[in-house]
Order: sequence, then structure tokens, then C-alpha cells
Amino acid sequence: MLIELAQGIVQPGDKECHTVPVQDGYVVVKIDFVHENAKDVALPIPLPEADIYTLGDARTMRIQWKKSGILIPPLVGRQLVVPQSGHAPQHLILKM
Repeated sequence: MLIELAQGIVQPGDKECHTVPVQDGYVVVKIDFVHENAKDVALPIPLPEADIYTLGDARTMRIQWKKSGILIPPLVGRQLVVPQSGHAPQHLILKM
């Protein structure tokens, strides 16, 4: 069963998140939107120094999220623009 918690952009090239190395099996994501019923979901890797403990705290921020908990929907009718870094951010849906 898929429960959408939030939406954002995955940043697969990032090796650190708030000076913390990205753990095995995780990736850095920037959270753009959090569903109201998911705001209190605890982060698997909280960021106490930035006062980020829940998905609600993480809105507009970069966090680590387990790769298996990310769904990247197919691009339909949209053109993907690749930044100069060569790493294209991908829109994502965080799931439980």
C-alpha cells in the first residue's frame, strides 16, 4: 500500500546533508510539499542542529530519506531541463 507523505526533488549527487554524510541506502531530498496528515511523521535521520525532526519541520529543507521510500513518477508532457552540473533533479513522492 502506497501512502504519499510529501513531494519534493531528489538530489542524487549530494554526498552530505547539513554536514552529515549521506548514509547507505539513503539519498538527499528537498521537500517542497508535505501532506497535512504527514507533518508529524518523524524523520529517519533527524537534524537536531537545524531543529528538523519531522516532515513538517523539513518543508523547503534538504533531508536524507531512504531510497526504498521514494517513488519517482514518470515525466508525461514535461521537458526535463538538466542543470550545468549534469545531474538532473527528479521530482519525487515520499512514501511509508
